This record gives sequence, structure tokens and C-alpha cells, in this order.
Amino acid sequence: MADFPGLTRDRKYGSVNFEGLEFIVVDTGGIDGNEQGIEVEMAEQSLKAIDEADVVLFMVDARVGATVGDEAIAAHIRKVEKKVFVVANKTDGLDTAVADFYSLGLGDVYPIAAAHGRGVSALLNRALVPLLSEEQQQALTADESEDESPALETLTDEQAAAEAERLRNEHIKLAIVGRPNVGKS
Repeated sequence: MADFPGLTRDRKYGSVNFEGLEFIVVDTGGIDGNEQGIEVEMAEQSLKAIDEADVVLFMVDARVGATVGDEAIAAHIRKVEKKVFVVANKTDGLDTAVADFYSLGLGDVYPIAAAHGRGVSALLNRALVPLLSEEQQQALTADESEDESPALETLTDEQAAAEAERLRNEHIKLAIVGRPNVGKS
């Protein structure tokens, strides 16, 4: 994991089985509203990920607070009819900093510390379980009683693209969008 803007340029697909929840995650490059050159194409890829997703995790940086870039992304998200979770990352000891993000007008704000895993499991369950069929929810409950460990599968770009195409209608698609360097990857 690198900590600099511009690392993700295209949509990156990965098939995930996390605590019995199977879904496709779409990681995107950052959008800050001041894109130039190739950054414009990167931002377009992020907007396409929003369009194809079932659920959008809109990542914001709790250390920085709401920015003009966050407001621009929120304006686009409000135009599409998607389930959106505003996720305030980097909240280590800063849970009060999430209040600023209610100004984006997208509903509740979910604080996490992705680098430490704090709040991530609860967020994924809250975002994904309601999208499962009743049968899938029952199977998930049965799997939880077996106490299986979560498994995160890493795929090459080509494998991820092929897997995303194959599973497009079988699994929930989760897009992760936000400004550069807020912790999406």
C-alpha cells in the first residue's frame, strides 16, 4: 500500500470474500475537482464506477475535513440513485471530526480507521447485508456460526477484469470513491 496520490488510475476490480460476504470491490483513482490532463480520464473512471456499483463508499479524510473536492463528488453522487455511505477514514482519536461531513448532504457518516481495521467490518456488514437475498442472509448467519476466517483474494488486473465480468450479476458491486490519498486503496 503506497501513500501518495495518483497511484490508482483506472478502475481496479477485485473479488472479495469477507466474513462470508462475497462482493466485487471497485477501487478508483481520486477526484479532487481540479483535474487536468490524464487526471480528467482518471476522474471519469471513478464516475463510471459509481454508475455500475450497487453500493458506493464515499471515502473522506477526517483529518482534513470536508473540502471543495468532497463537495464536487457529493454533488455527482446526489444525481445518481445509489446507496451511499460517507466513510470518514483516518479517525484515530478524531471521531468528533466526522460532524463536518454531514454538510455534504448524503446522510450518516461512518467513522473508520482503515489502516487499523477499526470500523471496517461493521461498515461492510451494514452496507452489504441488506442487499443480500433472504436465502443469502440465512446462509451468512449459518456460516458465522462455523467461525470461518475472512479471506481476501488478490487478483492481477486481467484476472480481476475477467472475474468482474463473470460475476457482474452474481455478486454485489461496491465502488470506493473519494479524493486522492484518503485511504481508498
